[in-house]
Amino acid sequence: MSKLESSAIDLDLIRDYFELIILPFAKHLLCYSLQTTDDARRLLKYLDEDLGKPLPEQSYGEDCRLYTPGHPKGSFYTFLVGCIVIYVSFSLHS
Repeated sequence: MSKLESSAIDLDLIRDYFELIILPFAKHLLCYSLQTTDDARRLLKYLDEDLGKPLPEQSYGEDCRLYTPGHPKGSFYTFLVGCIVIYVSFSLHS
């Protein structure tokens, strides 16, 4: 196989990837960004039934210790929950 043939195959793979993955993703992203928040939530509820339900209340200032040896879900549970909350909030903010 010559260099010209291998580069043609690579270009075909790139074009197929773009048409099958990137283009539909960009279309859906554009569709979601042009909707109101309530309409987007209703549309996403078709993907997962749990998305339309309100989240339970959670107290984040209840226990400020990072290491809680008596916690039933693990010694570092409070620390991990705090890391997840911070990571998600910064991810959504950017």
